[in-house]
Amino acid sequence: MAKASPIQPLEYFCCGCSLDFGVFIILCVHACVSAMYIFTTVANIVFETPTLGFRVSPDTQTFNCGFALAGLPFIISGFSGMKYQHETHLRIYLYWLMLTFIIDFVFVLIDQVKNNCLHIPQIFAESGGSFACGVMRIISIITLVMFLSFMGYAVFTVWSRCLELQIGGSAPSLEALLTQARHDEAALVYQHRSGLLGTGPPPKDGIPVVYGSLASPMYSGSNSIFGGDVHDVTFPPRATAGSRRTA
Repeated sequence: MAKASPIQPLEYFCCGCSLDFGVFIILCVHACVSAMYIFTTVANIVFETPTLGFRVSPDTQTFNCGFALAGLPFIISGFSGMKYQHETHLRIYLYWLMLTFIIDFVFVLIDQVKNNCLHIPQIFAESGGSFACGVMRIISIITLVMFLSFMGYAVFTVWSRCLELQIGGSAPSLEALLTQARHDEAALVYQHRSGLLGTGPPPKDGIPVVYGSLASPMYSGSNSIFGGDVHDVTFPPRATAGSRRTA
């Protein structure tokens, strides 16, 4: 049995949406960002076509592309965990997301410290170098805080869903197996049809449910040929005997 976590997990994503929806959004955004890194690196370095981030050093672009390619299997594992409700698959993606969060945090922090006063917009530069540098540092701090908030919330959302699946166990998987078993059993049921040459409507009480099954009723379950409601088992039949006496 899973131990209770001292940290209270999320119950909803963005104050109303389900955790499944939130994790799905996070996976889609992560996949789009990875695709963007791969596309821009190939365009900037291989095809020499300037796109987003073409001023970044080729070493950094190559590392970003390789890291994005390495993350694709983990993103697929996250989608698999969401589709089949497997906590292990989703937790594998959680570990990769945490590693991505740490690496991105280090890179963003280094970039903000080294380059926040190098690329100053002209509208700020006209007001003075010190003022422009101070504004850029404030913008950098706000950007870093927002980045930490969004990434931390994404990690916390995926962790909450993993904990929910861990505490719930494999109940969804067992339910899916039970549903499939019922479907397979229903496919084996003999579809009996009464009536002339077996073309009539199926009886209300099936005969038999499955060959040799104790669930099948011993009697009843047949349809009359001409809509009669009396089954005469005497011989000769009473109707015939009555007609003979009359004659």
